[in-house]
Amino acid sequence: MKKIRAIVPFLAVFCCVNAALAAPPKATAADKVSIEKSGAETNRDVARVNDEGVSVALFELALKDQLRAGVQDSAALREGIRRELVLQTFLAQQAVKQRLDKAGDVQLRTEAARKSVLTAAWQQQWLQDNPVSDTEVQAEYAALATRSGDKEYQIRQVVLRDETSAHLVLEQVKGGKKLEDLARSYSIDAASKAEGGLMPWVNAGVLVTPLGEVVSKAKVGQMVAEPVRTAVGWHVLELVAERPFALPPLEQIKPQLQQSLAQRKLEAAIQTEINKAKIQLR
Repeated sequence: MKKIRAIVPFLAVFCCVNAALAAPPKATAADKVSIEKSGAETNRDVARVNDEGVSVALFELALKDQLRAGVQDSAALREGIRRELVLQTFLAQQAVKQRLDKAGDVQLRTEAARKSVLTAAWQQQWLQDNPVSDTEVQAEYAALATRSGDKEYQIRQVVLRDETSAHLVLEQVKGGKKLEDLARSYSIDAASKAEGGLMPWVNAGVLVTPLGEVVSKAKVGQMVAEPVRTAVGWHVLELVAERPFALPPLEQIKPQLQQSLAQRKLEAAIQTEINKAKIQLR
């Protein structure tokens, strides 16, 4: 038996309705279906399609998902959702008539969708039962402040795949070649290559280990004496400039910290549960 590491991403519980439905809808197959709107209060349906009800509960779930996504509530939105649910119901009926629900790939996709919904439900319930506390947020903010320091830096770099290439580039710089030109020619870092290796302003706490420590000890306008190895590759570095840095106030970044902490706690909880499971990889 082998233990596996898995981090399950957040999954949507309900598929989003096309935003275009908020506009006046064009004629569709749903327009040909007989819809009974008046019975919603008595039978808890927003429509009926060939005697099959489209429930108020399903309509409300779809509406909530749209509102959570930032869509403005409106009569057009609600009508669009109703038409989409009617169309789904009608086409599902046609698929069953053709026995497509018995097809192997359809059954597999149905089971996959079921597991996705259950996965999302478990995660949402866990997050509700284990909210991030103010104490945790304050501790995370303090740790972030320590990692960030009081300065931010602008660096220029050439990233190489191996140490030998990195030393050759460094020797060319010492011989008078411009690091900017060498970056455009040799760097494997696509993000900075087009800019001649110049990176955006960043504080040391954000840089990949051990770049943060190296950069914080470097002198402005000078090359770092030796190539620096990271998980990305070998970095030939120049510290271009530095300036003071202050972390934004806690209240300003509190939502981001809460989200990050919640995600980390959830991932840890999932891993704990997986470690208890009997899993065999074949």
